[in-house]
Amino acid sequence: MKIARFNIFQYRLPLYHPIMIHGKTLKIREGLIIKLTNEQGIFAYGEITPLPVLCQESLDSVRNQAIELSRVLRGQSIPKGVEKLEGRFESWLGAYHLWPSLRFGLEMAVLNLLGQTKKLPFGQLVRGECPNEVYVNGLLGDGDISYEAKQMMGQGFRSIKLKVGRGSLSVDIAKVQRLRKIIRGHAKLRLDANQGWDLTSAVIFGKEIGREAIDYIEEPLRDKSRIPDFFCQTHLPVALDESLVSLDLKEGKPAQGLKALILKPTLLGGFEKTMQIIHRAKKLKIQTVISSSFETGVGLIALANFSACVGIGRTPAGLDTIKWFKRDLLKERLNPHTSVFDIEKLFRKQNNIEEHLLERLSDG
Repeated sequence: MKIARFNIFQYRLPLYHPIMIHGKTLKIREGLIIKLTNEQGIFAYGEITPLPVLCQESLDSVRNQAIELSRVLRGQSIPKGVEKLEGRFESWLGAYHLWPSLRFGLEMAVLNLLGQTKKLPFGQLVRGECPNEVYVNGLLGDGDISYEAKQMMGQGFRSIKLKVGRGSLSVDIAKVQRLRKIIRGHAKLRLDANQGWDLTSAVIFGKEIGREAIDYIEEPLRDKSRIPDFFCQTHLPVALDESLVSLDLKEGKPAQGLKALILKPTLLGGFEKTMQIIHRAKKLKIQTVISSSFETGVGLIALANFSACVGIGRTPAGLDTIKWFKRDLLKERLNPHTSVFDIEKLFRKQNNIEEHLLERLSDG
């Protein structure tokens, strides 16, 4: 199959709530959409959405590289077997040294195009038979968390995530205790400190909240080398997210207390590279969780498919982010309150995009 056309668009979508990332506030989500079309006129989309602060690349640098890449790949054949995610994407694209978010978006577009051609969600394309349901981890905002958590429990969420580490320890501790009374053992709490604490503060927090109902705490420390010290003093399991970009899983045994890796394919450089991390994590008996980088519905559908096809769809994925968007690119917006994604239903939505919301950058 050849790439007959390679179009690039840009979008700017307003948010209901600002996204707070290490002190930076985003009120608008910006990104790129690529549209690949084959010789038969079948087309599919991919999303390129670098996340400021966490991504090393800027939107400008990604846009320039994408435009140049479109000229190179137009007319090229898609190598056979890329959907296996076993290294053929790297053999094809590695020499171009693509920015991670661009590699993610291009792989998404290619897998979606192959899936559209065979009339299969790309999760089934990659794995064959795979679960149709993907569970979602509910993400609490900065408003009335008690009200929001009660709503989530009514909607069937099995896992709820709370951001901590941005205010006082006493306030964070009180929030956790309040949420425990609401979930009453019917859901797990995931906490995310975004590297907000030194060891002393993290240990105080961990000892005060205890282990009950806590699945894990993401990135509690600025210095990840102190994770074993934190675990030994609190017995709270730890997950890594931002640190993954610099983590070497080939070092041998994982750090004591490390329970899970939060995998954001946009940051990691695509599905194939993320798959490699998943294989290594399984050998080390570390849990993996697929997570969004605040993509639109286009990217969330792909992430849900990926979570299903790698066999971790029953582990609640970090995909509860569409509710931050005032508008989505999909004509039929994803349900912002769902605790479970239905892969077959998502497949019917993924190619219906509001192109009037896009600014065309190339006429590939």
